Amino acid sequence: MDILKTMDEIAWDIAKDEYISSLEEDKEVMSFDNGSIYFWTSDIENLIEEKLED
Repeated sequence: MDILKTMDEIAWDIAKDEYISSLEEDKEVMSFDNGSIYFWTSDIENLIEEKLED
């Protein structure tokens, strides 16, 4: 991966964006600020469950 990132930054960006898009479609990650920061859905769910238990 580091080779692709170093040698072809455009291909790296495309691959990264496609990967993130697939994670979003599968609802494995979510963003609350239109894609600047992503969170694992499972982490959000765990946090909510912890807070509800308190």
